[in-house]
Amino acid sequence: MTPEYIQRAKAAMADDIEWKAKGKKGAYPAKWPEWLVQGQPRPSGRIAFCTRKDVYEKDDALLPSGLLGPVTIQVAE
Repeated sequence: MTPEYIQRAKAAMADDIEWKAKGKKGAYPAKWPEWLVQGQPRPSGRIAFCTRKDVYEKDDALLPSGLLGPVTIQVAE
């Protein structure tokens, strides 16, 4: 089932990305759209983007960072 906010966006403007539902926390693109891979402008003409503040909750597991080995933060003065 497509989240309600995506359904509203589709009603306002044609969608040019295939979406994959992620449950209660929203959706994400199923794959990179060809227009993006080829460096073309969006066919829909959409230029607005937004972020959601409720994507993660405080008890969610951390995602892997992709960094190798232990990471240290050093402060230089």
